[in-house]
Amino acid sequence: MRLNRNAFSKGTIAEQAKKNKEYLLSKTVEERLEILWYLISLNYGFKEGEILRLDRTAFCMRKHKC
Repeated sequence: MRLNRNAFSKGTIAEQAKKNKEYLLSKTVEERLEILWYLISLNYGFKEGEILRLDRTAFCMRKHKC
């Protein structure tokens, strides 16, 4: 197996940020939201197609101590 050297490029952080911004602005709003949801799911460990539910054990709605 060989490393594809065309997949990476040298550059500064500012140049990379500019390329990322151009890439995101070339996408439609729907595509950007899909990308955002994907990144959020990676961060919080959601699985695709999983229905998110409220954890009701973390909250208490009583007037006095639970």
